[in-house]
Amino acid sequence: MLTAFLAVVSLASSAVQEAGPGELRDAATEELHFSTHDGFPLRGKLTLPPGPGPHPIVVYVQSAEGMTVDMRRPLGGGATFDYFDLYAEHLPALGVGFFRYEGRGLTTGGEPPRFEVIDRAIYNTSTLDNKVRDVLSALELLGEQERVDAERVFLMGASEGTLIGADAAARSPQRIAGLVLYGVM
Repeated sequence: MLTAFLAVVSLASSAVQEAGPGELRDAATEELHFSTHDGFPLRGKLTLPPGPGPHPIVVYVQSAEGMTVDMRRPLGGGATFDYFDLYAEHLPALGVGFFRYEGRGLTTGGEPPRFEVIDRAIYNTSTLDNKVRDVLSALELLGEQERVDAERVFLMGASEGTLIGADAAARSPQRIAGLVLYGVM
């Protein structure tokens, strides 16, 4: 998977070299809504570099415990941080878009430590097969976005997300340019 990571870095380097000074600073984030294959609504956030694109994109795949679109966590002293800000800030600065989506039955909430609300009836449908199909639904949505390069989509996953990402790539290899996997199961 080092090859896939190097491919993302290579794509990013090309985008930075082609851009003029300051062109990659102001990324834009928009919320996108889509449905699972079995009809549950999901929400995602797409952050893209400025410019018309199309841009390569990294999609963060859900893990075992499920994630919200921000993954807000306590920082200490009453402060919080959003885990996905790291990717949403740094990838677009390199000319690469970033997409993340909420897991089944999860929405952002206001209470620490996980800042999420769980709808157990929907969350309990989170089988491995359904999580893979959710990635495929997200890829369909991204394929409809004009500024996303549907031929340069990379899946990133950790832990159970490595299984989900690899399975999604095996089921739909024409949609996935590469995998970035860490904490591989």
